[in-house]
Amino acid sequence: MLMLCEWVIIPINRVNRNSHVLIATLLLGALGGCEKRGLSSSTSEVSEQTSIKSEAIGSKEDDYSEYYTGLALVAEGRGEDAVAALRKLKPAEFQKSLALLLRGWVEKDSRGAFPFISEITDESARRSLFDEAIGYMLRKGEPIDNLREAIKQASEGNERIALEVNIVARLETCIAAGNGQWTVSDLEEAFDGLPFGKFRNSAIKYVISALYKRDPSQALERITSDFTEPAEKIAATEGLYRIITSSDFGFEDVNFFLHQEEPRFRKAGMDGLVMLMDSQLGEDASLDGALQIMSDRIGLNEEAQKTLMDHWAYQRPEQTMQYLSTKDPAQFPEIVSKVARSIARANPEDAARWVSSIESPTGVEAVAGAWMGVDSISASSWVATLPQGELRDAGAIAIAERLLDTANHDEEAAEWISSIMSDEKRAKLEKRLAAPRSSTKIKLVE
Repeated sequence: MLMLCEWVIIPINRVNRNSHVLIATLLLGALGGCEKRGLSSSTSEVSEQTSIKSEAIGSKEDDYSEYYTGLALVAEGRGEDAVAALRKLKPAEFQKSLALLLRGWVEKDSRGAFPFISEITDESARRSLFDEAIGYMLRKGEPIDNLREAIKQASEGNERIALEVNIVARLETCIAAGNGQWTVSDLEEAFDGLPFGKFRNSAIKYVISALYKRDPSQALERITSDFTEPAEKIAATEGLYRIITSSDFGFEDVNFFLHQEEPRFRKAGMDGLVMLMDSQLGEDASLDGALQIMSDRIGLNEEAQKTLMDHWAYQRPEQTMQYLSTKDPAQFPEIVSKVARSIARANPEDAARWVSSIESPTGVEAVAGAWMGVDSISASSWVATLPQGELRDAGAIAIAERLLDTANHDEEAAEWISSIMSDEKRAKLEKRLAAPRSSTKIKLVE
């Protein structure tokens, strides 16, 4: 019988070719257990025992003696000798045994194991091993040195595309946890001069979002001051939006962003607010209710209110229409226009009835323009029924502009322009009618 330490016993006479994976796992675990308990198992002792095992198994099992010897060599820090021993196996068994060996090796000595991972021919297994090794390297020792080595090995192993996301994603975990006191300066130091320049930029977004979890103010300061190149600015902006799309982004974060002086930070905060509200409200929620929740959580903020209403105008036009029907439409001309356009795409008749009922010129213009794009005859007939005045002018302007953008409809456009009562608006379109226009025009849908 083969004994490791005083608690792992493997009956040699029951070993066959299909059980070497299980035995290997037990052996590696046993070796690790010996280390942790302060016990030892020398290479010579284990090699002698595996030789005895080989003799007991017979010639058909001789291939695996090198494998078990390799396990012992890895346990003593002699991984290269372990791989050399495995090279005596047939190619298929070499691949299988090396992959299993590396699973334990990357945890014990990632740097030592790295050069041999590229020898694994199975792409999925190889990438998985690279990822595991990178994870251990970034959690142990000197993070900057280990990061450099991880990227170097990944590059030399032609695994850049597969590992780029894995490395930077693990970076985010390390930075967020404060592992090694990572900073953006550390990142710059680690990435300068590396063989693939885009790698650093692709990592910035993870660094920014991770720094935010440690110190929000510092993260925004870094975005403002540290990144000056166009590609870096884009990456930093992606990091900003990675923050607001995070599952733990809450109203406190929204409030933090909305109180920033820089417009892009406030814009990010408002975008984050919209996504946060969407995640918390059901499909039957009212805009009144949504605005009340927003007010309760972050206070009255006209900029944020407008952003939320804009979003609902496109995503929940029916609920927004109901809200606006109880308000003075003149206070929300842009929102009315967006809601009218959204509804008109699916049901122009309903949109037309609504904007007529609230007597909104911007709404009429939006519906007429959208309707002209799908049915110009129906759109023209509707506008013709509107009473003379501001509402009909708004519809006539939309129709005239559409006709001016289409081929062979200048005479019809002129008729609609002449019907506009506002001298200023009529003169503006008459000037456009008389001016040379592009020969490339859209087709009018009748």
